[in-house]
Amino acid sequence: MAARARRWVGLGLLAVLLALGAHLVWQRVGAGAGAVATVTYAVVQRMGPQGPNVTVDLYAPPQSGKRVPLVVLLQGNEPSQPDERLAFAANVGDSMQRNGVAVAAVSFNVQKGYTLRACAADVARVVHEATGARNPTRLVLVGRGLGAWMASILALDSRLLAGAGMDPKRVDGIIVLRGTYDLGEAALEGHPDAAFFADSVEDRRESSPIMYARSDSPPFLMLSGGQDNANWARIARPFARALQNAGARDIDHFVVPERDAHSILHWGGNGNELGDLVFTFVGSGPKELPIDNPFGARRRWGARPPLDLSALRKQAITTYPVDPRVRETLLFHVGGNAFELSPWPGKTYQAVDLLGYLAGRPESEVGNGDWLVVSNLQGEKQYFPREVLKTTQPVIVVGLDDEDNLFRLSRFYRVKRAYSWIESDERMPMMVRPLGAFLHFRTPLPADLLNKTTAIVGLDATSFHWVQNDPLAPLRSLTGGLRDALIGEQGCLTCHQFRGVGARAHHALAVDGKPYGAFGLPLEDYPSDVLRRFLFEQDAVAASFGVAPLRMEKTVAGQLFDLVSREKNQRDKNQK
Repeated sequence: MAARARRWVGLGLLAVLLALGAHLVWQRVGAGAGAVATVTYAVVQRMGPQGPNVTVDLYAPPQSGKRVPLVVLLQGNEPSQPDERLAFAANVGDSMQRNGVAVAAVSFNVQKGYTLRACAADVARVVHEATGARNPTRLVLVGRGLGAWMASILALDSRLLAGAGMDPKRVDGIIVLRGTYDLGEAALEGHPDAAFFADSVEDRRESSPIMYARSDSPPFLMLSGGQDNANWARIARPFARALQNAGARDIDHFVVPERDAHSILHWGGNGNELGDLVFTFVGSGPKELPIDNPFGARRRWGARPPLDLSALRKQAITTYPVDPRVRETLLFHVGGNAFELSPWPGKTYQAVDLLGYLAGRPESEVGNGDWLVVSNLQGEKQYFPREVLKTTQPVIVVGLDDEDNLFRLSRFYRVKRAYSWIESDERMPMMVRPLGAFLHFRTPLPADLLNKTTAIVGLDATSFHWVQNDPLAPLRSLTGGLRDALIGEQGCLTCHQFRGVGARAHHALAVDGKPYGAFGLPLEDYPSDVLRRFLFEQDAVAASFGVAPLRMEKTVAGQLFDLVSREKNQRDKNQK
């Protein structure tokens, strides 16, 4: 059956057909006088008993006499998904044409008795013929679904293209979406097409692209939709990591916000950052992106973050199942955008015992005393008495599933200004808030020690320091809402100082994680009118920064303003 199927794809005429005129021609707006884009449907169609095994449609940009890049779009017949191959091909073909790129849209069917590798050998001949006919400046394979498997195996198992008479190094890049890259039984557990793959392979290892990860791999751009089924991002991540661990460079996996199974292929239109990324990759290959580009920041922190947890991971590590409170911390970090966590299964976490870690560090590094001050990358602080730490089983979380560098789980933002009272036309740089290490109390903390600010994440080996006395002692006598406002679960002293105690928080630059200016000032140092606006016009002030307001009841705001004003006046008198 496999041999007969291969004979159906007798593609000797493909090169001639690809070079011929179109069945459908129209004037492309803005292409210039006489320039037309062409679409030729069913350039090759070889029929089998159950329908065409391989169909190739050609989308050519306006004729200019110049060689152009060629995208070979690969799509297969996943049984669990609706067959929308023609619509996807038309979408990709049209957007590529408008950007001066030709597309050979290859649709293939794998049938019983016709293995994936047999199909891959046939498609390799299609790629060879199409490349020879077009003589493109660049060749990029784009695969969706089963086509993502096809693009990956053709790029990584050099025997397939070489067997078709083509130099495997002729492939300049791979773009894959919703693909399956490991056909092992464990990897396919729960996969909707597990039975299909099991029936279509003779050797799972030989048919798995992940097994061919190598240092000289072509660049890969893996795209997952933030609004798509999370399993696709979860499947792509191990493949990307395998390529990176093999030494391959230019391996990117992006989970794109507000994109689903369909819109992840919408690349046209002005202001389309995803389209700009794709067209650049197709036209000239991976480029160093500016850090203020959303994909540039994610590439910087996703593949090789400038920070790591290697110092903490030298300690004894214990693996635990993810519990609801760990999951709550993760969701809090991503602002409720669960799709940002989708590449990770979220089943286990790795942690270092906090008190054991501190006991093993020299006093010159971690100090001594009965109060622990915990500071994160942004300079935000938390405070814990030793007695509570002895009973709450605190651990430092340093890994999630197989992820050993939690700085890869980073969020990026840009505020509009550094200080509310300073006007400036200068655009603020891109900032980062990485997950990093974080504290988890396996026995819940008392309510008065809970912290619901971003101080709970972004820790590293230098974040912990013992001190002799309670740092917040000067404020413990406060009561009610005023006490909560300053030292409660969202208290001001997480970021600011008052009465000489507290923090000096700041932003961290996305380029390297180092501090940026705009430090949180002691409350007494703010001009009275600035503090008044911050406390009583929270919505307006927050909007001027481009952030959400931190709510405070008006009565409490009045009490805090009066308290700070008295302290400020007394300080000024003492300084005279």
